[in-house]
Amino acid sequence: MKKNRISFVPIVLDKKVIGIFNETSLFHTFLNENGKMIVDLNGIAFNDHIKDFNLDKTTYIAYKFISRNTDVYKCFQAFELGYKDDEKVELLFVTEKGNRNESLLGLIGSVKF
Repeated sequence: MKKNRISFVPIVLDKKVIGIFNETSLFHTFLNENGKMIVDLNGIAFNDHIKDFNLDKTTYIAYKFISRNTDVYKCFQAFELGYKDDEKVELLFVTEKGNRNESLLGLIGSVKF
């Protein structure tokens, strides 16, 4: 993912964000604390583990939902000043009114250099 400069991939069902994954979430799901594979990935479909990437279970990515009418400065503030559960916000999901249960219109991620 890093090689292709992809940090996060939203999981969308019926146009609504239901989860998100990144490299960290893959490690949390498929490796134990010693870095050993805990499942055989041969024949495992992503859909078999979609529950493991649920937004409610996500503790390694801080995100917020924003309205499509949110101005650019407020987006900047969300990244600079925004925290969720003591974690710095890294991702903004854009919906019509900023509600989680609305269709995803886009996403904005913070850039790390």
